[in-house]
Amino acid sequence: MTARDTTVQFLPRRYLADGDISWFQSMLETVGLGSDRQRSPNGSGSSTGTPMRGLRRIKTSGPQTHNLPFGVMWGITLITAVSMALINFCTIYIIGFAVEWKFQTLQSMLDSRGIAMGILGFTGICSFLALCCTLLIHGLAPGAGGSGAPENKGYLNGNHIEGLFTVQNLIGRACATMLANVAGYPVGREGPTVTMGSNLAYLITHVMAMPFVRQWVDVNTPGSNCSAAIMIDE
Repeated sequence: MTARDTTVQFLPRRYLADGDISWFQSMLETVGLGSDRQRSPNGSGSSTGTPMRGLRRIKTSGPQTHNLPFGVMWGITLITAVSMALINFCTIYIIGFAVEWKFQTLQSMLDSRGIAMGILGFTGICSFLALCCTLLIHGLAPGAGGSGAPENKGYLNGNHIEGLFTVQNLIGRACATMLANVAGYPVGREGPTVTMGSNLAYLITHVMAMPFVRQWVDVNTPGSNCSAAIMIDE
């Protein structure tokens, strides 16, 4: 008996007429990740199976549909798009107006009171705007600090984050974005704007889809006087 007789043989089965093996399984066997047959010490072959045997036992469930009416789905999409366009336009307009006022004030103070007072006044304006932004976040909307992009990605990947998409965070993030940009912080609007879009879409969907995902179910709890309860599938 040679050493070859005791080694595991990988027999690639690339082309089968019956088609009962996928190309992925064939690839696994070709690269040595799937064993087809193993030689026993007496020379007889015994089937050991492949890793695909375990994969065949995995049965995925079908897609879980929400069964929302066609008009509701399109209504949510259109209202979200139009609302975010208006919010984005107002944000850009306010930022542009405030930045123009800030530099006009600086130029006026430079012309009337000199360089020192102009620098002092400009610094005071930026500091006041930064203070307002800080107080807004810490006092009214702690959940709106930062761009919200990591939290948004986490939610879109299926992680529930309590208190992420609220009206308070939506307004707070919009105001903080404008104040931070006008104050001169090296930050952009892109990340907060994307998070605001998700926040707005969440709120609109919650209002419009709630009547279609709410249903009454019977609850038979021993010793309870309540025979029915409301179930909300969100």
